[in-house]
Amino acid sequence: MSWLDQPRTLEIAGAALPKWQDECLFTVSRLTGIEKLGRLYDYTVEIATKDD
Repeated sequence: MSWLDQPRTLEIAGAALPKWQDECLFTVSRLTGIEKLGRLYDYTVEIATKDD
């Protein structure tokens, strides 16, 4: 399996993010970005509230 095909986990965390019963209320819904050698990367992370 190529390292590009391996599943990866993305988590958001921070002291200012609201929590309920010690669990973050938000989840990552989309991650888009651009990477180029020798350039700064640019990512956009979209988050949503959990549907529990």
